[in-house]
Amino acid sequence: MFDRPAVLFLLFLFPLIALAWRIDFFRGRRTLRALGGRWRSAALLDVYVFKSFFSFLFLSLFFFATVFALAGFRWGEHLVEERRSGQELVICLDVSNSMLAEQQEATRLQHSIRTVRRTVEALEGVRIALVVFKGQAVQLFPLTEDRYVLETALRYVSPSVMTDPGSGLEEGILKSLASFPPSSQTYRSILLFSDGEYHSGDPLGAAEQARSARIPVYVVAVGGDEGAAVKLAGGRVLTDKNGDPVVSRPRIEDLEKIAEISGGQLFRLMGDDREMPQNILGAMKAQAEGNMVLGMRREKKDRFRFLIFLSLLFLSLSLAVKAIRWKNIL
Repeated sequence: MFDRPAVLFLLFLFPLIALAWRIDFFRGRRTLRALGGRWRSAALLDVYVFKSFFSFLFLSLFFFATVFALAGFRWGEHLVEERRSGQELVICLDVSNSMLAEQQEATRLQHSIRTVRRTVEALEGVRIALVVFKGQAVQLFPLTEDRYVLETALRYVSPSVMTDPGSGLEEGILKSLASFPPSSQTYRSILLFSDGEYHSGDPLGAAEQARSARIPVYVVAVGGDEGAAVKLAGGRVLTDKNGDPVVSRPRIEDLEKIAEISGGQLFRLMGDDREMPQNILGAMKAQAEGNMVLGMRREKKDRFRFLIFLSLLFLSLSLAVKAIRWKNIL
């Protein structure tokens, strides 16, 4: 493999070098015939051809070795020790109808999905799983480093992906905990996007289980304190039994308790906040730094020094072949 394959275009200069050598060779041969005369030309030309051929051969090897060195030519493998974050993250996304409440010309769910995309873009070497919940919770895909899988799933995330009514916040946290392997030496965390509304279950009890498993829940509370009306598919406004529009307000106190109990942190998302991903990642990094694991990876061996040594050797031989005098030839 080559680190800088574009440098290999320099090899196209070799025909020009060969042409220059050929012109110089014939010019030198004519000069020897003129100086040596017929009685000496045969012996002189034999030495001249010998020296010219090997001098050009070593010069060519010098040229190729130099180009390969500059191109970062590597071959062979060796094991390199490295410290990895070993991080695993489950994104837990609320897709209940209350997440369709609009805030700054977009729904809470749309703001959440945008933040998820921006957060994941800044993550490297982290395995991610996605859990969505409404009345129940479903794992859309297991832990993976394939970002295309996440992007594909986010395109189709909406309340319509699940038929169960309600908002099972407890089920979402428990399903997220079940998404991790039973035993792992990696740093594990849950990133929960929700407005905090739930109609049954015990989300604080689920947060206790997360704390026991040493898995913090980072909670992103979506929506402003003033609340917003919920618009269903087709633009129809959700109404109560009296026909009044249902105004959904985030339950900040419950979400804050979930984050506090589990050892995570609470964030407020009230609109298109581009700084939110950095705030989330900053909080995660502070806890993940103490959970580095030792790993090994295979790496191609760097041959730069060896190729430079060969190029200098070939250049020296090319010059030496021409410079060394043959004593028995005048």
